[in-house]
Amino acid sequence: MTQKNSAVIGFVSLMFALYTAMVMGHSRASFEKATITIGKKELALEYANTPELRSHGLQHRKVMCDDCGMLFKFEESHIASFWMKDTFLPLDIAFVTADGHIIRIAQMQPFEMKMESSKEPVLYAIEMHQGWFAKNNVKVGDIVDFSQITQ
Repeated sequence: MTQKNSAVIGFVSLMFALYTAMVMGHSRASFEKATITIGKKELALEYANTPELRSHGLQHRKVMCDDCGMLFKFEESHIASFWMKDTFLPLDIAFVTADGHIIRIAQMQPFEMKMESSKEPVLYAIEMHQGWFAKNNVKVGDIVDFSQITQ
């Protein structure tokens, strides 16, 4: 093998290692759990309460348990928008006001770049498997209890 070939192989190997480290690090965001109650259903959801965690969300996930999902909490109420970049799972999103009222539920398809907006100011958003809210009879106007969340 020539020196030039060795250099090319070494460079390609280094780039592959860096790419792998970046992808693995990006897909391993560490989420705490937050317990909420919707109706009589108590859920322990992954909790995205920082800009970094919110930007990562459920991206790159290929599996998720039936009652698993993610709770997004913002610093203040605002019109929130979400998209499905790099998201494999079809999801429903519920937009929730600071006082716990669900004001909108939208369906989102994998990899769709269309933005889904709350249309009104919200403090929270909840992402679950597509169909979860309908299956559990959760609808616009229902109340979410966030009292078990400490931060």
